[in-house]
Amino acid sequence: ARARAMATAVLEQMADGPGARRVGVLLLLGMIEYWTEGSQSATVRCEQAVLESGDDHRLLARCHAALADLACYQAPQLLSHARRAVELLSEEHDPPADLLANAMKNVAYHELRLGKGLSLPMLERALEVEERCELLPVLERVGMYFGMLCRFAGDFDEARRWLLAMLQCALDEGDDTALPAIYGHLALLECWTGDFILALSYAARGNEFALLTAVGSPSVTAAHVYACAAVGAIDEARRVAAAAIADDEAQHDESDVACDLRSLGFAELTAGNLVAAADHLMRAVSIVGRAGVLEPSILRIHADAVEALVGLGRLAEAEGLTVELEHCDQSHSTWAQTMAWRCRGMLAFAAGDLRAAETSLNHSLLGHAAMSMPFEEARTRLWLGMALRRAGRRRDARGALTDALRAFESLGTPMFAERARVELARLGGRSASTDALTPTETQVAELVGAGRTNTEVAAALFVNVRTVESHLGRIYRKLGVRSRTELARIEPPHSPHV
Repeated sequence: ARARAMATAVLEQMADGPGARRVGVLLLLGMIEYWTEGSQSATVRCEQAVLESGDDHRLLARCHAALADLACYQAPQLLSHARRAVELLSEEHDPPADLLANAMKNVAYHELRLGKGLSLPMLERALEVEERCELLPVLERVGMYFGMLCRFAGDFDEARRWLLAMLQCALDEGDDTALPAIYGHLALLECWTGDFILALSYAARGNEFALLTAVGSPSVTAAHVYACAAVGAIDEARRVAAAAIADDEAQHDESDVACDLRSLGFAELTAGNLVAAADHLMRAVSIVGRAGVLEPSILRIHADAVEALVGLGRLAEAEGLTVELEHCDQSHSTWAQTMAWRCRGMLAFAAGDLRAAETSLNHSLLGHAAMSMPFEEARTRLWLGMALRRAGRRRDARGALTDALRAFESLGTPMFAERARVELARLGGRSASTDALTPTETQVAELVGAGRTNTEVAAALFVNVRTVESHLGRIYRKLGVRSRTELARIEPPHSPHV
Protein backbone atom coordinates (compact mmCIF):
# COMPACT_ATOMS: atom_id res chain seq x y z
CA ALA A 1 0.00 0.00 0.00
CA ARG A 2 2.84 2.39 0.83
CA ALA A 3 4.63 1.68 -2.47
CA ARG A 4 1.41 2.29 -4.39
CA ALA A 5 0.80 5.58 -2.58
CA MET A 6 4.33 6.77 -3.28
CA ALA A 7 4.16 5.85 -6.98
CA THR A 8 0.75 7.50 -7.33
CA ALA A 9 2.07 10.70 -5.74
CA VAL A 10 5.03 10.75 -8.15
CA LEU A 11 2.68 10.25 -11.11
CA GLU A 12 0.46 13.12 -10.01
CA GLN A 13 3.48 15.43 -9.80
CA MET A 14 4.37 14.73 -13.44
CA ALA A 15 2.27 17.46 -15.00
CA ASP A 16 4.52 17.86 -18.02
CA GLY A 17 2.63 15.23 -20.06
CA PRO A 18 3.67 11.89 -21.56
CA GLY A 19 7.28 10.77 -21.45
CA ALA A 20 9.60 7.90 -20.59
CA ARG A 21 9.59 8.64 -16.86
CA ARG A 22 5.81 8.83 -16.68
CA VAL A 23 5.45 5.59 -18.68
CA GLY A 24 7.88 3.94 -16.26
CA VAL A 25 5.81 5.00 -13.26
CA LEU A 26 2.61 3.78 -14.90
CA LEU A 27 4.16 0.37 -15.50
CA LEU A 28 5.46 0.28 -11.92
CA LEU A 29 1.97 1.05 -10.65
CA GLY A 30 0.61 -1.69 -12.89
CA MET A 31 2.98 -4.19 -11.29
CA ILE A 32 2.12 -3.06 -7.75
CA GLU A 33 -1.62 -3.14 -8.40
CA TYR A 34 -1.39 -6.56 -10.04
CA TRP A 35 -0.20 -8.02 -6.74
CA THR A 36 -2.40 -5.92 -4.47
CA GLU A 37 -5.64 -5.46 -6.41
CA GLY A 38 -5.63 -7.88 -9.33
CA SER A 39 -5.07 -7.89 -13.05
CA GLN A 40 -7.87 -5.51 -14.03
CA SER A 41 -6.24 -2.52 -12.32
CA ALA A 42 -2.87 -3.50 -13.75
CA THR A 43 -4.34 -3.67 -17.26
CA VAL A 44 -5.67 -0.11 -17.05
CA ARG A 45 -2.24 1.22 -16.06
CA CYS A 46 -0.43 -0.67 -18.82
CA GLU A 47 -2.91 0.40 -21.49
CA GLN A 48 -2.43 4.02 -20.46
CA ALA A 49 1.33 3.50 -20.71
CA VAL A 50 0.92 2.30 -24.32
CA LEU A 51 -1.03 5.45 -25.20
CA GLU A 52 1.67 7.64 -23.70
CA SER A 53 4.60 5.86 -25.37
CA GLY A 54 4.08 7.41 -28.81
CA ASP A 55 6.40 5.96 -31.46
CA ASP A 56 9.21 5.08 -29.06
CA HIS A 57 9.87 1.42 -29.88
CA ARG A 58 11.70 0.68 -26.66
CA LEU A 59 8.93 2.17 -24.52
CA LEU A 60 6.30 0.34 -26.55
CA ALA A 61 8.21 -2.91 -26.11
CA ARG A 62 8.19 -2.38 -22.34
CA CYS A 63 4.45 -1.77 -22.42
CA HIS A 64 3.70 -4.82 -24.57
CA ALA A 65 5.89 -6.97 -22.36
CA ALA A 66 4.05 -5.67 -19.27
CA LEU A 67 0.67 -6.39 -20.86
CA ALA A 68 1.80 -9.95 -21.66
CA ASP A 69 2.77 -10.28 -18.00
CA LEU A 70 -0.10 -8.61 -16.19
CA ALA A 71 -3.17 -7.95 -18.34
CA CYS A 72 -6.56 -9.62 -17.94
CA TYR A 73 -6.79 -10.38 -21.68
CA GLN A 74 -7.49 -13.71 -23.33
CA ALA A 75 -4.50 -15.95 -23.95
CA PRO A 76 -4.25 -15.19 -27.71
CA GLN A 77 -4.03 -11.44 -26.99
CA LEU A 78 -1.39 -12.00 -24.33
CA LEU A 79 0.70 -14.06 -26.76
CA SER A 80 0.29 -11.31 -29.36
CA HIS A 81 1.65 -8.70 -26.92
CA ALA A 82 4.61 -10.92 -25.98
CA ARG A 83 5.46 -11.50 -29.65
CA ARG A 84 5.09 -7.79 -30.44
CA ALA A 85 7.55 -6.96 -27.66
CA VAL A 86 10.07 -9.40 -29.13
CA GLU A 87 9.57 -7.91 -32.62
CA LEU A 88 10.10 -4.34 -31.42
CA LEU A 89 13.20 -5.27 -29.46
CA SER A 90 14.62 -7.20 -32.42
CA GLU A 91 14.63 -3.92 -34.36
CA GLU A 92 16.90 -2.39 -31.71
CA HIS A 93 20.67 -2.48 -32.14
CA ASP A 94 21.29 -3.23 -28.47
CA PRO A 95 17.97 -4.06 -26.78
CA PRO A 96 17.80 -4.23 -22.98
CA ALA A 97 18.62 -7.81 -22.08
CA ASP A 98 16.15 -7.99 -19.18
CA LEU A 99 13.29 -6.78 -21.36
CA LEU A 100 14.08 -9.16 -24.23
CA ALA A 101 14.43 -12.16 -21.89
CA ASN A 102 11.10 -11.29 -20.27
CA ALA A 103 9.31 -11.05 -23.62
CA MET A 104 10.80 -14.36 -24.81
CA LYS A 105 9.78 -16.26 -21.70
CA ASN A 106 6.26 -14.87 -22.03
CA VAL A 107 6.09 -16.09 -25.62
CA ALA A 108 6.93 -19.60 -24.35
CA TYR A 109 4.41 -19.29 -21.52
CA HIS A 110 1.49 -18.14 -23.63
CA GLU A 111 2.24 -20.62 -26.42
CA LEU A 112 1.92 -23.40 -23.84
CA ARG A 113 -1.35 -21.93 -22.55
CA LEU A 114 -2.69 -22.05 -26.09
CA GLY A 115 -1.94 -25.77 -26.38
CA LYS A 116 1.16 -25.38 -28.56
CA GLY A 117 3.43 -27.33 -26.20
CA LEU A 118 6.55 -26.35 -24.30
CA SER A 119 9.02 -24.34 -26.40
CA LEU A 120 12.32 -25.24 -24.76
CA PRO A 121 14.36 -23.47 -27.48
CA MET A 122 12.60 -20.17 -26.71
CA LEU A 123 13.20 -20.57 -22.97
CA GLU A 124 16.83 -21.52 -23.55
CA ARG A 125 17.33 -18.41 -25.71
CA ALA A 126 15.73 -16.31 -22.99
CA LEU A 127 18.08 -17.85 -20.44
CA GLU A 128 21.10 -16.98 -22.59
CA VAL A 129 19.90 -13.37 -22.92
CA GLU A 130 19.25 -13.16 -19.17
CA GLU A 131 22.89 -14.02 -18.45
CA ARG A 132 23.75 -10.52 -19.70
CA CYS A 133 21.36 -8.88 -17.21
CA GLU A 134 21.95 -7.47 -13.79
CA LEU A 135 20.38 -9.53 -11.02
CA LEU A 136 16.61 -9.63 -11.54
CA PRO A 137 13.88 -10.23 -8.92
CA VAL A 138 13.47 -13.97 -8.58
CA LEU A 139 9.92 -14.13 -9.95
CA GLU A 140 11.04 -12.36 -13.12
CA ARG A 141 13.82 -14.84 -13.88
CA VAL A 142 13.63 -17.34 -16.69
CA GLY A 143 14.38 -20.12 -14.19
CA MET A 144 11.04 -19.47 -12.52
CA TYR A 145 9.30 -20.02 -15.86
CA PHE A 146 11.32 -23.17 -16.48
CA GLY A 147 9.99 -24.49 -13.15
CA MET A 148 6.37 -23.58 -13.87
CA LEU A 149 6.26 -24.69 -17.48
CA CYS A 150 8.09 -27.97 -16.88
CA ARG A 151 5.50 -28.72 -14.17
CA PHE A 152 2.67 -28.06 -16.61
CA ALA A 153 4.38 -30.18 -19.27
CA GLY A 154 4.83 -33.10 -16.85
CA ASP A 155 8.63 -33.01 -16.46
CA PHE A 156 8.43 -33.05 -12.68
CA ASP A 157 12.12 -33.72 -11.97
CA GLU A 158 13.19 -30.74 -14.06
CA ALA A 159 10.43 -28.58 -12.57
CA ARG A 160 11.54 -29.46 -9.04
CA ARG A 161 15.18 -28.73 -9.88
CA TRP A 162 14.37 -25.25 -11.17
CA LEU A 163 11.88 -24.37 -8.44
CA LEU A 164 14.25 -25.44 -5.68
CA ALA A 165 17.01 -23.39 -7.32
CA MET A 166 14.71 -20.35 -7.40
CA LEU A 167 13.75 -20.99 -3.76
CA GLN A 168 17.40 -20.96 -2.75
CA CYS A 169 17.98 -17.74 -4.69
CA ALA A 170 15.04 -16.05 -2.97
CA LEU A 171 16.21 -17.17 0.47
CA ASP A 172 19.83 -16.16 -0.16
CA GLU A 173 18.88 -12.77 -1.58
CA GLY A 174 16.15 -11.95 0.93
CA ASP A 175 13.52 -11.75 -1.82
CA ASP A 176 10.62 -12.65 0.50
CA THR A 177 7.93 -11.49 -1.93
CA ALA A 178 8.91 -14.31 -4.29
CA LEU A 179 8.50 -17.02 -1.66
CA PRO A 180 4.68 -17.44 -1.66
CA ALA A 181 4.64 -18.16 -5.40
CA ILE A 182 7.67 -20.46 -5.28
CA TYR A 183 6.37 -22.44 -2.31
CA GLY A 184 2.97 -22.58 -4.00
CA HIS A 185 4.34 -24.08 -7.20
CA LEU A 186 6.41 -26.57 -5.21
CA ALA A 187 3.31 -27.51 -3.22
CA LEU A 188 1.24 -28.09 -6.35
CA LEU A 189 4.07 -30.12 -7.86
CA GLU A 190 4.10 -32.43 -4.84
CA CYS A 191 0.29 -32.69 -4.94
CA TRP A 192 0.66 -34.03 -8.46
CA THR A 193 3.42 -36.46 -7.43
CA GLY A 194 1.32 -37.67 -4.48
CA ASP A 195 3.48 -36.38 -1.61
CA PHE A 196 0.67 -34.59 0.17
CA ILE A 197 2.44 -34.08 3.49
CA LEU A 198 5.33 -32.32 1.77
CA ALA A 199 2.79 -30.32 -0.23
CA LEU A 200 1.12 -29.18 3.00
CA SER A 201 4.49 -28.21 4.41
CA TYR A 202 5.29 -26.06 1.37
CA ALA A 203 1.80 -24.52 1.45
CA ALA A 204 2.23 -23.62 5.12
CA ARG A 205 5.51 -21.88 4.38
CA GLY A 206 3.94 -20.06 1.47
CA ASN A 207 1.10 -18.87 3.69
CA GLU A 208 3.58 -17.61 6.29
CA PHE A 209 5.36 -15.43 3.76
CA ALA A 210 2.09 -14.31 2.17
CA LEU A 211 1.06 -12.92 5.57
CA LEU A 212 4.49 -11.43 6.13
CA THR A 213 4.74 -9.67 2.77
CA ALA A 214 1.02 -9.09 2.00
CA VAL A 215 1.73 -10.73 -1.38
CA GLY A 216 -0.50 -13.73 -1.96
CA SER A 217 -0.28 -16.54 -4.48
CA PRO A 218 -3.19 -18.59 -5.86
CA SER A 219 -0.92 -21.61 -6.11
CA VAL A 220 -0.45 -21.66 -2.31
CA THR A 221 -4.19 -21.74 -1.64
CA ALA A 222 -4.90 -24.22 -4.42
CA ALA A 223 -2.26 -26.63 -3.11
CA HIS A 224 -3.38 -26.20 0.51
CA VAL A 225 -6.98 -27.05 -0.37
CA TYR A 226 -6.07 -29.96 -2.66
CA ALA A 227 -3.65 -31.58 -0.20
CA CYS A 228 -6.06 -31.16 2.73
CA ALA A 229 -8.76 -32.91 0.73
CA ALA A 230 -6.41 -35.71 -0.29
CA VAL A 231 -5.47 -36.51 3.33
CA GLY A 232 -9.11 -36.38 4.41
CA ALA A 233 -9.26 -32.90 5.99
CA ILE A 234 -12.35 -31.91 4.01
CA ASP A 235 -13.66 -29.27 6.44
CA GLU A 236 -10.31 -27.50 6.42
CA ALA A 237 -10.21 -27.62 2.62
CA ARG A 238 -13.68 -26.08 2.39
CA ARG A 239 -12.85 -23.34 4.88
CA VAL A 240 -9.64 -22.29 3.13
CA ALA A 241 -11.23 -22.43 -0.33
CA ALA A 242 -14.30 -20.41 0.69
CA ALA A 243 -12.15 -17.61 2.11
CA ALA A 244 -9.90 -17.56 -0.97
CA ILE A 245 -12.82 -17.49 -3.40
CA ALA A 246 -14.43 -14.59 -1.52
CA ASP A 247 -11.17 -12.60 -1.64
CA ASP A 248 -10.51 -13.32 -5.31
CA GLU A 249 -14.06 -12.53 -6.35
CA ALA A 250 -13.84 -9.21 -4.49
CA GLN A 251 -10.79 -8.38 -6.62
CA HIS A 252 -12.52 -9.61 -9.80
CA ASP A 253 -9.58 -11.96 -10.45
CA GLU A 254 -11.20 -14.81 -12.35
CA SER A 255 -8.00 -16.75 -13.00
CA ASP A 256 -7.36 -17.05 -9.26
CA VAL A 257 -11.01 -18.00 -8.68
CA ALA A 258 -10.59 -20.83 -11.20
CA CYS A 259 -7.57 -22.15 -9.25
CA ASP A 260 -9.60 -22.09 -6.02
CA LEU A 261 -12.61 -23.77 -7.60
CA ARG A 262 -10.49 -26.49 -9.17
CA SER A 263 -9.17 -27.58 -5.74
CA LEU A 264 -12.53 -27.13 -3.99
CA GLY A 265 -14.13 -29.27 -6.70
CA PHE A 266 -11.61 -32.01 -5.98
CA ALA A 267 -12.40 -31.72 -2.26
CA GLU A 268 -16.11 -32.20 -2.88
CA LEU A 269 -15.42 -35.09 -5.27
CA THR A 270 -13.28 -36.70 -2.58
CA ALA A 271 -16.10 -36.26 -0.06
CA GLY A 272 -18.60 -37.80 -2.49
CA ASN A 273 -20.58 -34.59 -2.98
CA LEU A 274 -20.91 -34.92 -6.75
CA VAL A 275 -23.34 -32.05 -7.32
CA ALA A 276 -21.08 -29.53 -5.56
CA ALA A 277 -18.00 -31.02 -7.23
CA ALA A 278 -19.51 -30.71 -10.70
CA ASP A 279 -20.68 -27.15 -10.04
CA HIS A 280 -17.26 -25.97 -8.89
CA LEU A 281 -15.28 -27.81 -11.57
CA MET A 282 -17.53 -26.79 -14.44
CA ARG A 283 -17.41 -23.18 -13.30
CA ALA A 284 -13.61 -23.41 -13.33
CA VAL A 285 -13.73 -24.91 -16.85
CA SER A 286 -15.93 -22.02 -17.96
CA ILE A 287 -13.55 -19.39 -16.54
CA VAL A 288 -10.57 -21.02 -18.24
CA GLY A 289 -12.52 -21.13 -21.51
CA ARG A 290 -13.38 -17.42 -21.31
CA ALA A 291 -9.67 -16.70 -20.81
CA GLY A 292 -8.93 -18.47 -24.08
CA VAL A 293 -6.64 -21.05 -22.45
CA LEU A 294 -6.59 -24.25 -24.49
CA GLU A 295 -4.05 -26.35 -22.58
CA PRO A 296 -5.84 -28.55 -20.00
CA SER A 297 -2.65 -29.77 -18.31
CA ILE A 298 -2.19 -26.43 -16.51
CA LEU A 299 -5.06 -26.70 -14.02
CA ARG A 300 -5.89 -30.35 -14.81
CA ILE A 301 -9.62 -29.98 -14.22
CA HIS A 302 -11.12 -32.19 -16.93
CA ALA A 303 -10.69 -35.68 -15.48
CA ASP A 304 -12.18 -34.77 -12.10
CA ALA A 305 -15.04 -32.93 -13.79
CA VAL A 306 -15.79 -35.96 -15.98
CA GLU A 307 -15.80 -38.25 -12.94
CA ALA A 308 -18.33 -36.01 -11.17
CA LEU A 309 -20.49 -35.65 -14.29
CA VAL A 310 -20.48 -39.40 -14.97
CA GLY A 311 -21.56 -40.02 -11.39
CA LEU A 312 -24.49 -37.63 -11.91
CA GLY A 313 -25.49 -39.13 -15.27
CA ARG A 314 -24.60 -35.92 -17.15
CA LEU A 315 -22.93 -37.91 -19.89
CA ALA A 316 -23.21 -35.39 -22.73
CA GLU A 317 -21.20 -32.82 -20.75
CA ALA A 318 -18.68 -35.50 -19.76
CA GLU A 319 -18.35 -36.49 -23.43
CA GLY A 320 -17.60 -32.88 -24.41
CA LEU A 321 -14.79 -32.57 -21.87
CA THR A 322 -13.36 -35.93 -22.93
CA VAL A 323 -13.26 -34.83 -26.55
CA GLU A 324 -11.38 -31.69 -25.51
CA LEU A 325 -8.71 -33.86 -23.89
CA GLU A 326 -8.52 -36.13 -26.93
CA HIS A 327 -7.90 -33.13 -29.20
CA CYS A 328 -4.82 -31.98 -27.26
CA ASP A 329 -2.49 -33.56 -29.81
CA GLN A 330 -0.50 -30.41 -30.58
CA SER A 331 0.92 -30.08 -27.07
CA HIS A 332 1.90 -33.79 -26.89
CA SER A 333 0.70 -33.84 -23.27
CA THR A 334 1.06 -37.33 -21.79
CA TRP A 335 -1.24 -36.27 -18.97
CA ALA A 336 -4.02 -35.17 -21.35
CA GLN A 337 -3.79 -38.38 -23.39
CA THR A 338 -3.72 -40.56 -20.27
CA MET A 339 -6.67 -38.79 -18.68
CA ALA A 340 -8.59 -38.88 -21.96
CA TRP A 341 -8.37 -42.68 -21.90
CA ARG A 342 -9.53 -42.75 -18.27
CA CYS A 343 -12.45 -40.47 -19.08
CA ARG A 344 -13.34 -42.61 -22.07
CA GLY A 345 -13.27 -45.64 -19.75
CA MET A 346 -15.55 -43.95 -17.22
CA LEU A 347 -18.03 -43.06 -19.97
CA ALA A 348 -18.02 -46.62 -21.29
CA PHE A 349 -18.55 -47.91 -17.75
CA ALA A 350 -21.56 -45.60 -17.33
CA ALA A 351 -22.97 -46.82 -20.66
CA GLY A 352 -22.59 -50.46 -19.60
CA ASP A 353 -19.95 -51.24 -22.27
CA LEU A 354 -17.59 -53.00 -19.88
CA ARG A 355 -15.26 -54.37 -22.56
CA ALA A 356 -14.68 -50.86 -23.94
CA ALA A 357 -14.23 -49.57 -20.40
CA GLU A 358 -11.54 -52.18 -19.69
CA THR A 359 -9.74 -51.41 -22.95
CA SER A 360 -9.74 -47.66 -22.36
CA LEU A 361 -8.66 -47.94 -18.73
CA ASN A 362 -5.80 -50.27 -19.66
CA HIS A 363 -4.69 -47.73 -22.28
CA SER A 364 -4.74 -45.13 -19.51
CA LEU A 365 -2.54 -47.31 -17.32
CA LEU A 366 0.00 -47.53 -20.15
CA GLY A 367 0.14 -43.74 -20.09
CA HIS A 368 0.55 -43.72 -16.31
CA ALA A 369 3.70 -45.80 -16.71
CA ALA A 370 5.31 -42.74 -18.34
CA MET A 371 4.25 -40.36 -15.56
CA SER A 372 5.16 -39.95 -11.89
CA MET A 373 1.61 -39.56 -10.57
CA PRO A 374 0.90 -42.59 -8.34
CA PHE A 375 -2.30 -41.11 -6.91
CA GLU A 376 -3.84 -40.65 -10.35
CA GLU A 377 -2.67 -44.11 -11.38
CA ALA A 378 -4.38 -45.61 -8.32
CA ARG A 379 -7.59 -43.80 -9.24
CA THR A 380 -7.47 -45.35 -12.71
CA ARG A 381 -6.87 -48.79 -11.18
CA LEU A 382 -9.90 -48.26 -8.95
CA TRP A 383 -12.09 -47.64 -12.00
CA LEU A 384 -10.58 -50.65 -13.77
CA GLY A 385 -11.33 -52.83 -10.75
CA MET A 386 -14.93 -51.57 -10.71
CA ALA A 387 -15.35 -52.39 -14.39
CA LEU A 388 -13.84 -55.87 -14.00
CA ARG A 389 -16.02 -56.59 -10.97
CA ARG A 390 -19.17 -55.61 -12.85
CA ALA A 391 -18.05 -57.79 -15.78
CA GLY A 392 -17.80 -60.78 -13.42
CA ARG A 393 -13.99 -60.96 -13.63
CA ARG A 394 -13.64 -61.35 -9.86
CA ARG A 395 -10.00 -62.43 -9.71
CA ASP A 396 -8.80 -59.67 -12.03
CA ALA A 397 -10.97 -57.16 -10.22
CA ARG A 398 -9.49 -58.14 -6.86
CA GLY A 399 -5.98 -57.63 -8.20
CA ALA A 400 -6.72 -54.16 -9.56
CA LEU A 401 -8.63 -53.06 -6.46
CA THR A 402 -5.98 -54.40 -4.09
CA ASP A 403 -3.28 -52.52 -5.99
CA ALA A 404 -5.39 -49.36 -5.79
CA LEU A 405 -6.02 -49.82 -2.06
CA ARG A 406 -2.35 -50.35 -1.26
CA ALA A 407 -1.42 -47.25 -3.27
CA PHE A 408 -4.06 -45.11 -1.57
CA GLU A 409 -2.98 -46.28 1.86
CA SER A 410 0.71 -45.72 1.14
CA LEU A 411 -0.09 -42.19 -0.10
CA GLY A 412 -2.16 -41.39 2.99
CA THR A 413 -5.44 -40.77 1.14
CA PRO A 414 -8.02 -42.36 3.47
CA MET A 415 -11.23 -41.48 1.64
CA PHE A 416 -10.04 -43.02 -1.61
CA ALA A 417 -8.73 -46.02 0.30
CA GLU A 418 -12.21 -46.49 1.77
CA ARG A 419 -13.70 -46.49 -1.74
CA ALA A 420 -11.34 -49.30 -2.72
CA ARG A 421 -12.27 -51.25 0.44
CA VAL A 422 -15.97 -50.91 -0.37
CA GLU A 423 -15.38 -52.27 -3.88
CA LEU A 424 -13.32 -55.16 -2.50
CA ALA A 425 -16.04 -55.95 0.03
CA ARG A 426 -18.53 -56.27 -2.84
CA LEU A 427 -16.39 -59.06 -4.23
CA GLY A 428 -16.65 -61.02 -0.98
CA GLY A 429 -14.01 -63.48 0.17
CA ARG A 430 -10.77 -62.62 1.89
CA SER A 431 -9.20 -59.24 1.16
CA ALA A 432 -5.51 -58.51 1.11
CA SER A 433 -4.05 -57.43 4.44
CA THR A 434 -3.67 -53.69 4.80
CA ASP A 435 -2.48 -53.48 8.40
CA ALA A 436 0.72 -51.58 7.62
CA LEU A 437 0.67 -47.96 8.71
CA THR A 438 0.47 -45.37 5.95
CA PRO A 439 3.18 -42.66 5.85
CA THR A 440 0.83 -40.17 7.52
CA GLU A 441 -0.20 -42.68 10.21
CA THR A 442 3.46 -43.46 10.86
CA GLN A 443 4.21 -39.77 11.40
CA VAL A 444 1.21 -39.39 13.71
CA ALA A 445 2.21 -42.50 15.69
CA GLU A 446 5.79 -41.28 16.12
CA LEU A 447 4.71 -37.82 17.24
CA VAL A 448 2.08 -39.10 19.67
CA GLY A 449 4.51 -41.72 20.97
CA ALA A 450 6.98 -38.92 21.63
CA GLY A 451 4.44 -37.21 23.87
CA ARG A 452 2.91 -34.64 21.49
CA THR A 453 -0.70 -33.62 22.01
CA ASN A 454 -3.22 -33.90 19.17
CA THR A 455 -3.07 -30.15 18.71
CA GLU A 456 0.72 -30.24 18.44
CA VAL A 457 0.59 -33.13 15.96
CA ALA A 458 -1.97 -31.26 13.85
CA ALA A 459 0.28 -28.20 13.75
CA ALA A 460 3.32 -30.28 12.83
CA LEU A 461 1.53 -32.03 9.96
CA PHE A 462 -0.49 -29.00 8.79
CA VAL A 463 -3.89 -30.66 9.29
CA ASN A 464 -6.71 -30.12 11.77
CA VAL A 465 -7.19 -31.93 15.08
CA ARG A 466 -10.13 -34.01 13.83
CA THR A 467 -7.92 -35.48 11.11
CA VAL A 468 -5.31 -36.45 13.73
CA GLU A 469 -8.03 -38.12 15.83
CA SER A 470 -9.19 -40.14 12.82
CA HIS A 471 -5.62 -41.27 12.11
CA LEU A 472 -5.17 -42.27 15.77
CA GLY A 473 -8.26 -44.47 15.66
CA ARG A 474 -6.86 -46.39 12.69
CA ILE A 475 -3.40 -46.60 14.31
CA TYR A 476 -4.82 -48.09 17.52
CA ARG A 477 -6.74 -50.69 15.49
CA LYS A 478 -3.76 -51.66 13.32
CA LEU A 479 -1.25 -51.85 16.19
CA GLY A 480 -3.65 -53.45 18.69
CA VAL A 481 -3.27 -50.74 21.32
CA ARG A 482 -5.89 -48.85 23.29
CA SER A 483 -4.17 -45.71 24.56
CA ARG A 484 -1.42 -43.18 23.99
CA THR A 485 0.52 -44.79 26.83
CA GLU A 486 0.51 -48.18 25.12
CA LEU A 487 1.45 -46.55 21.83
CA ALA A 488 4.48 -44.88 23.44
CA ARG A 489 5.76 -48.27 24.63
CA ILE A 490 6.03 -49.86 21.21
CA GLU A 491 8.07 -49.21 18.10
CA PRO A 492 5.47 -48.49 15.40
CA PRO A 493 6.05 -50.55 12.25
CA HIS A 494 7.15 -48.22 9.50
CA SER A 495 5.47 -48.22 6.13
CA PRO A 496 7.87 -49.42 3.41
CA HIS A 497 6.87 -46.35 1.42
CA VAL A 498 8.02 -43.75 3.96
